Amino acid sequence: MNEVKPPRLAVKFLLLFLKPSLAEEVLGDLDEKFYWTLIIQGARTKAKWIYWFQVIHYLRPFAFKFLRSNSIFVTMIRHNFLISYRILLKNKMFSSINIGGLAFGMSLAILIGLWIYDELSFNQNHKHYDRIVQVLRKDMDDGLIEVNSSMVSKLGVYLDETYPTLFDNVSMTFYRNQEQFLKVGERSVERFGYFFSKDVNELLQLDFVAGSTFDESEKYVILLSQSLAKTLFVDENPVGKSLSINNSVDLFVSGVYKDLPQNSTFQDMEYIIPIELIYNEENPATWDNYNTKIYALLKEGVNITEAEEVIKDALSINISEEPGVADLLLIGMKDWHLNSNYQDGVLVTSSRMQIIRIYGLIGVFVLFLAFINFINLNTARCNTRMKEIGIRKSIGSYRKQLIQQFLSEAFLYAIASFILALVVVVIFLDAFNQLSGKEMAMPWQSAYFWISIVAFVFISAFVAGAYPAFFLSSFNPVKALKGGIKQGTLSTRFRQVLVLFQFTISIALIIGTITVYNQLAYAKSRPVGYNQSDLITMRGRSEQWDENYDLLREELKKTGSVIEMASANYPLNNDLGNNNGFTKATTSEPYN
Repeated sequence: MNEVKPPRLAVKFLLLFLKPSLAEEVLGDLDEKFYWTLIIQGARTKAKWIYWFQVIHYLRPFAFKFLRSNSIFVTMIRHNFLISYRILLKNKMFSSINIGGLAFGMSLAILIGLWIYDELSFNQNHKHYDRIVQVLRKDMDDGLIEVNSSMVSKLGVYLDETYPTLFDNVSMTFYRNQEQFLKVGERSVERFGYFFSKDVNELLQLDFVAGSTFDESEKYVILLSQSLAKTLFVDENPVGKSLSINNSVDLFVSGVYKDLPQNSTFQDMEYIIPIELIYNEENPATWDNYNTKIYALLKEGVNITEAEEVIKDALSINISEEPGVADLLLIGMKDWHLNSNYQDGVLVTSSRMQIIRIYGLIGVFVLFLAFINFINLNTARCNTRMKEIGIRKSIGSYRKQLIQQFLSEAFLYAIASFILALVVVVIFLDAFNQLSGKEMAMPWQSAYFWISIVAFVFISAFVAGAYPAFFLSSFNPVKALKGGIKQGTLSTRFRQVLVLFQFTISIALIIGTITVYNQLAYAKSRPVGYNQSDLITMRGRSEQWDENYDLLREELKKTGSVIEMASANYPLNNDLGNNNGFTKATTSEPYN
């Protein structure tokens, strides 16, 4: 026991802030408590935790070495806030305008901050966020390099079997997943999901609320999201039960996973069906069909750049007879959302990142408009504070004390404004989510959130209150009492610059808002090249659809309500379909 000492880091931390006059007494008491716990209870870890707790307990003003007189300091702070509170209540109209203006700017800044945080934290819900990569390919087209995510299905199998030292998992999904028609009894829905490799859970680490991931021995299985399971099976446990897909295949539910958040690449994945149902013995994976996307989980310690260098020729060496195939690329999950734009094979700043920067600037400008409004209002009423300043200076107040007083007022305004801003944000957050297509929530349980709040309030109080504090405290006491103070040229020019900046930013934001509104209005009303009225779309989700298509077409036309009917692989208003051009019957040259 004698060899066990109090935690040295805790001792150093204590001596860092503790007054020297208290050090000997405090350390003696803490050592006594430490050794008593150690000897009587025999709990070494507990003794150290108690020691740390006692050290933190001394983080109080009376113990700080840099405070000359605790009682005077606390009294001064309390006095400043009491005076500031009385001034705030006395000038209710002025205080309401100040608090309301600051609160409006803060609420917009908080909403924009939440949106930016949601964008920057995209995909971070996945456990292996820093190790998941997507495989891309470079194609040469007329001297230009194009980066594409569509892959031949055989490549996923090849990477998994050939590079076990690089990847823990290689998973494939169908390149163009579509809505499928799901039916359970009388309940049916059309939802979007993925055809994924059976080992997808090793990649994404889904959070299961019932059942588990795919059983390798079962072929006709499906995983459901929690919301879709609720829709199809209501309150029943869906695990082990069957459902019909497109009225053609029955699948058994293997597990139910929690819905993925909105800021996930796979947020629309309401179900997962094994891609092995597509790539089987009758229809094996091949080197000539670019219809899959490939994702991989790097082994711990494997660098993306190093792995990319090893696999870059994996596609070209297997389809060497196909011209224009260049190297393979790997892009990490952290870059999928904001940093995945390529130009001539080189990463460039994405439009999403540009939008984030623009919105960030807008948030800063709106907040500064609120600060400028606060500064101008406080400096404009300097005449009403002259006598107060003159009296306080004449009875011995230093300029430093007056600055502290005015900063205390600004701090009270900032706290009141921030509380009001939080109320506004909580009230309008749902509407903002609907407008932005997000599922943002206030991170009340995050320590970083509360640290940011404290920093935000202090910075806002200082930025908004610094100039009024230094300006008002600079008055000559004699002239202040006589009321003969005139604002200098420098002060007047500074306020004029602030007003000019305020109006410039306001006008720019108004013009930008009108421009965006007109662009959206034009996008909604622009001609699309065909008459959209009276057009309807039906999706065939069964084998009988193709067999009876001509019969259905003729019967619908006989009703007189349908003029004509045509079929297509994809709906008219999406870009899922593609081809390499049309050719004449007499020549192989494509139309221009």
